[in-house]
Amino acid sequence: GLALLPAMIPIPFMAVICGKLTDRYGPRYPSILGLMLGGIAITLIGFLTEFRHYEFILPVLVLYGFSQPFLYTPPRVAVTNSVSDEKQGQASGIVSTAQMIGATMSVAVLSVVITEFDSFMIVFIITGVFALIVTLLGWFYLDPEGKLGRKNSSNLN
Repeated sequence: GLALLPAMIPIPFMAVICGKLTDRYGPRYPSILGLMLGGIAITLIGFLTEFRHYEFILPVLVLYGFSQPFLYTPPRVAVTNSVSDEKQGQASGIVSTAQMIGATMSVAVLSVVITEFDSFMIVFIITGVFALIVTLLGWFYLDPEGKLGRKNSSNLN
């Protein structure tokens, strides 16, 4: 656990920056940035685990920590801004629940991968490549203005 601590150090500082960037540019670009940085970091961790030298993985853990606020704040902003003020708490709770369910399912699926291949390297590489694929999908399919739902916002209740 102590070895992973450097990944947590940038989070409080980057959370403030992420919030400012999300307010300024909308949720699309910070979300894509977070996915890209996280995907690169996780893929690199996968390759670097074979070297078994912590000094190689340390800077990549810090990079991973930089990505974390960008994975949580912008999507929550996009969802909560797409509903009426009365439903923003509920929308935020749904986003948190969806993120936790996704994390739980990921752990279950990747546990099977570890069991089958007996390799953490494969798990990190699969996860990183998946994040990079989602980054590309986000680049092409997320609304540039970060709006969700129908074009006519009066339909949102």
